[in-house]
Amino acid sequence: MGYYSPTIWENLLNSDRSAWDSVKDEDVIEESRAECDRYSRALMEQAFYGLYDPLTELSDIPPEGMEVESNLLQKAMEMEEYLSLRDQVYSDRMASMLATAAFSTELLSKLPEDVKKDLENYRQAQQDAGDKQDADPDSEEAQTAAEKARTALEKLRESMEMNQAQIENAAATAMEKTEKDLKDGKKMLGNLGFSPQGGKLDKTDIRNMRRLAELLKGNERLRKMIELIGSMERIVSDEKKKSIHGREQLVEYRRKELDLDDLAPEEFTGLGAPQGSALHMDFMMRMANNELLHCRYEGEAPEGRGPVIILKDTSGSMDGERLEFANALEFAVMTRMLKENRRFISIPFSGSQYWQVYEPAGRPSLDEILNHLSINYSGGTDPYPPLTWAIDRILEKQDMKKAGILIITDGEFDYPESEFMDRLNAARENPGVMIHSIVIGCEPYGLREFADKIVMVEDLRESAETGKLDSQVSESLSGLI
Repeated sequence: MGYYSPTIWENLLNSDRSAWDSVKDEDVIEESRAECDRYSRALMEQAFYGLYDPLTELSDIPPEGMEVESNLLQKAMEMEEYLSLRDQVYSDRMASMLATAAFSTELLSKLPEDVKKDLENYRQAQQDAGDKQDADPDSEEAQTAAEKARTALEKLRESMEMNQAQIENAAATAMEKTEKDLKDGKKMLGNLGFSPQGGKLDKTDIRNMRRLAELLKGNERLRKMIELIGSMERIVSDEKKKSIHGREQLVEYRRKELDLDDLAPEEFTGLGAPQGSALHMDFMMRMANNELLHCRYEGEAPEGRGPVIILKDTSGSMDGERLEFANALEFAVMTRMLKENRRFISIPFSGSQYWQVYEPAGRPSLDEILNHLSINYSGGTDPYPPLTWAIDRILEKQDMKKAGILIITDGEFDYPESEFMDRLNAARENPGVMIHSIVIGCEPYGLREFADKIVMVEDLRESAETGKLDSQVSESLSGLI
């Protein structure tokens, strides 16, 4: 079994210690260790045991030198937040590792400054006493160092006693944040279909969660982006639910090319009539002229159910919260398309030479999606080259005939030329081809010349605060997804 270091926990199983041995060298732990070791030599290890094994109990008397870890974790265990966090991670090595690193660093960072200073002094005194003891346990220097360590511990105990309320608050805050981060990370993975097997995280899940965290960090708005993505996901889902539910009530008939999904029931008589009969001939003639009757139901937009081509403006004027919003919306639409196994193409663009087609073959990995979302040209704005490519693709490919286009932009670009409008008008002969747009902050003069639907968001922050953003985004997606 090997040698195991002392622990503050009673009846700790060898399997728990083996679990710690399997994760203690992971990057997440190593990156947190340097900061934690300033204050405690074993907080992360002891926190891991307490989170990983839901049945562990603290020893009545902790081993010498581990009073601090015992004190901090005892305070934590008395809180409801600790039980909630432990319920999230117990028996899951990788999740417990993430929680351990996050909780330990968060807790220590939120302690009162005088407690942190006394912790650091005690940790250093412990280290000095241990070094002197190893060199010569009977020397006067070893005795002096041991006395200094005892004095530092006594001072630390007094400091922790005086700041008990602040320490408990720091522990509760650390646990709440850790649990939220874990839930958000798992939710984000689940949104793209990368849910942990059986609810347990593995190294790939951890890497993807950290990639998501890297994408979202940087400033306060970016840290809130995950909430925005959740909001976008919900809006996209609600739009789809409305479309499905709406099929319960017929609104009108419309004439268009043959589509068996919503062909009017009476037309099936002609479809099934004997070949050469008058009824069959009438059906064939009207089919050739795209005049067959089709049903439209409440909540169902005529152009939905096809592929979606997303054009995302990454010009310089989109930097900051506008681009963050565009990324969140694109992420949500891609999520919906992936869940429904529908094709999507995304084209981030800037100036006329700066655009890139992203068309995943099969199901993309999360790393691939995150790499795509990180593209930012930050130059001028010319949507017409990528729009022309999208239109040509719809014209040339039979499986793209129902494709819709979504442009996310601030609208700062020139009016379209006649050649572009000719191509667009040709594409509009295919039922279902429409250009939806959501415009942030500017008057979209050029866009008004060709977009079928324009939804304006004059101020992202104000729209979010007043609750208008959800309805605006919902309006822009209606009939597209």
